Amino acid sequence: MTRPRVRAFSDDDIPPVIRLLLDANLLASGDAATLVRKMNRLLPELRRQARWSVENFRYFEPSDAPAGALVATTNGGINPFAVAGVCWDSGCKAWTALTMARTLGLYADIALVPDTLTRYLASWRRPADNYRFFTAHILVLRILEPMIRSGVIRFWPGSIPVCKPCASVLGSTIDHAALDLLHKTRKPPIATINRGLLSVAVEGPFADTIFYTKQATVTGRRTVKSARGAKAIGRAMFLEAVEHSIWSAMLDLYYSSFAHASLFSTHRQQLLALNALDSRAPSLNRVAAWENARSIQLPWVSDLSVEQVLALRQEAATALPAFREQFVRKIMIASTALPIASAVEDLRTEAATLEVELKAARSVLERTFRGVFGVLAMSFAVYSAATGQGVAGTAGLLSALGLLHASGRADHKEKLKAQSSPAYVLLKAKELSTHAH
Repeated sequence: MTRPRVRAFSDDDIPPVIRLLLDANLLASGDAATLVRKMNRLLPELRRQARWSVENFRYFEPSDAPAGALVATTNGGINPFAVAGVCWDSGCKAWTALTMARTLGLYADIALVPDTLTRYLASWRRPADNYRFFTAHILVLRILEPMIRSGVIRFWPGSIPVCKPCASVLGSTIDHAALDLLHKTRKPPIATINRGLLSVAVEGPFADTIFYTKQATVTGRRTVKSARGAKAIGRAMFLEAVEHSIWSAMLDLYYSSFAHASLFSTHRQQLLALNALDSRAPSLNRVAAWENARSIQLPWVSDLSVEQVLALRQEAATALPAFREQFVRKIMIASTALPIASAVEDLRTEAATLEVELKAARSVLERTFRGVFGVLAMSFAVYSAATGQGVAGTAGLLSALGLLHASGRADHKEKLKAQSSPAYVLLKAKELSTHAH
């Protein structure tokens, strides 16, 4: 049976809310008050589009991906649109957006992210009350705009329908998983307060950090001042953050199963806890979960801009299938930082070897060209100086041209072979990074 033709990506595949926010260029002024005024003016249309999108917009479907494509969903510290259990500071969000572009933006054919903004705008009335949320997410959109416009980054709804009895069972499962993770933390969660915001940051069992921030109530301001109060609030906030985080991981896991996608996450403990407590959860054999996003970054690629990563996808297009099949599959099954570091180092070594081979091949071609050029010059001299021996001169010319063609053909064959090597991706990244500086 012939697979239906894949739909060509267009701007119509970008959720309307995302398109409006990208076109509005809200961060152009750089002034917080101006941003809030622009948002308030845009809010009625954003909410109208958000409500329409929740019911009618056609988000990514498995049939949108070419056969054999690596489709990746994001979770945790590698998802720049994550809400729970991650740092909300604009600097953190910008770093996460760039990290995603430099990893999944290259590693996957299509990278899927949840349409968090549409879901929240459909229910929230005043974005000014959630200034940090919108500023951070609009910044992420601005950074990732080239990949969104090109279809490398696609959106999914960010939620799945769950029946009430199912939601009750899942809620109980998540509560137990959150308590399990609380007992495995390296230090007890303790809340702090700064500028009216309560915060907790706890290092998890796999060296990842869970963040949570919320507006302090009057009671919270008083309670957090005592050691006992800070621990009590910290514990409650940690459980709330982890519950949201596990719920998000569960949604991402179930959606990945639907989309035939591989889930890339830094929330390994949430996924493992969920899987251990719920035998009905989708299998983790298509999940790549690491301690942190830094561990999967490649040398030189980590220096590239979003536009340069897109250029790398084009310039190393012939090498990307082998790269995904060998390197990406290898880091997906790695459960610790050591095998990942080993895979990265192996790729770096292969890239260095490939660079030497390509330079040597160019050097051989240049020497061959110089030699053949000398033969050509001799052939022309014979042809012009000895009118009666023009045939001999022409024979020398044809022989020389044949030698040059054969050499060029061999060099082209070796170049094509090199350009199909996984290490060629890293080599081109090095070139782009060097030229940028």
